Amino acid sequence: MIGFGIKHGDIVGAAVSGGIDSMVLLDVLCNLRTEMNIILVAFHFEHGIRGEKSLEDMRFVLRECEKRDVKCVTGREDVLRLSREKGISVETAAREARYAFLDAQEAAFIATAHHAGDMAETVIMNLCRGSGLAGLCGIPAVRGRYIRPLLDIAREDIEKYAEKYGVSYVHDSTNDDTDYTRNYIRAQILPRLKAVNDQSILHICQTAKLLAEDEAALTQAAIHADGIKETKCGVAVDIDALFNQPIAVRKRMLRLALRRHWGLMDLTQGHADDLLNLAEKRRSGKRIELPHGLWAAVEYGKLSIGKNKGKTYNNTLIDFHGEGRYMFGNTVLVCGQCRTALSFMQGTEYFDSESLNGACFRTRREGDYIYPLGLGGKKRLSDYLSDRKVPLRQRDYLVVLARGSEVLWVVGIGVSETSKVKKNSQCFKIEYEEN
Repeated sequence: MIGFGIKHGDIVGAAVSGGIDSMVLLDVLCNLRTEMNIILVAFHFEHGIRGEKSLEDMRFVLRECEKRDVKCVTGREDVLRLSREKGISVETAAREARYAFLDAQEAAFIATAHHAGDMAETVIMNLCRGSGLAGLCGIPAVRGRYIRPLLDIAREDIEKYAEKYGVSYVHDSTNDDTDYTRNYIRAQILPRLKAVNDQSILHICQTAKLLAEDEAALTQAAIHADGIKETKCGVAVDIDALFNQPIAVRKRMLRLALRRHWGLMDLTQGHADDLLNLAEKRRSGKRIELPHGLWAAVEYGKLSIGKNKGKTYNNTLIDFHGEGRYMFGNTVLVCGQCRTALSFMQGTEYFDSESLNGACFRTRREGDYIYPLGLGGKKRLSDYLSDRKVPLRQRDYLVVLARGSEVLWVVGIGVSETSKVKKNSQCFKIEYEEN
């Protein structure tokens, strides 16, 4: 267990349910705490599924911890209620509540009693659900501060240890209910696999470790592909860089993009395929919807992914009244007379004061046009935005300064010939930024 990075003086927590696995874990840690010079704490979560029996289990754990001179911190939650309120299975609700309790505890490490049988059950369960490679890696030995010292130990060996050293434990009857998926696999599937090969559980665990190595290598390849960039609206994946990689790396690049920017982990196989099909066709402006209010679109050689915003097109305007501070959505505009020499820089534009009479800040409208600065002639605003390579999905959210249908300035994009500062004319300065 030293290999987990535990140092002398660390607080090490043990998740103890009272069952045979966690009680053996607690006993092993108690025997090692002097040698390792650690502070051992037990964490027990009472899920309330079995009423008074659950409370008896909690009292049992408290007594056993007291015998071993181990502090025990307890937590309680009505898991059945959580399951109903969230519309999730009792298994999922129990797991979420248990880890919420453990996450809140103070400890350098928290040891759980997962063993080889749990690893095999997880692999089989994920395989039946159609999981990708990451799911078939099973349970990691280390996840953050969570460690699983018994992961390579067979359940039979845990039972032998408990019998040899007289470790007391309780039996949770919910583990016998085969309506729960994991219990069914444990009671019905694993024994049949052992009938085929008595080392089947060990072999499944070995395979999961090999798959974990492959998954780590493919993930590193996705990271080093270097085609993912943060953008103002979200994230963009370079399509050439994407398709220079094998298909397995491409999908991991997409998952990596979503995880980096939004922390999302649940990109399904179907969504990954949809994104790759969209990128492969390279049809600019084509857009698909993703979970959690996200969208994806091809834009000038990039697969852009962003989050939907409330549509403001043809809807909002703020009359321009000269000097002052204007808020338009997330855009802040500070306007005032220019009394110094012009200093062109990012986030600043200058205008002929007379051209701004009767102007307003708004979003674009049907029939908008502009006289592009320095180009001569009139252009439809949509053509101007295409020339400036402004993605279609951004155009409805742009802020423009307009007088009637004539656009004097597309904020952050460009100004018109009409509004440029003329010799000896009064100059107006507008600074802008995203709030």
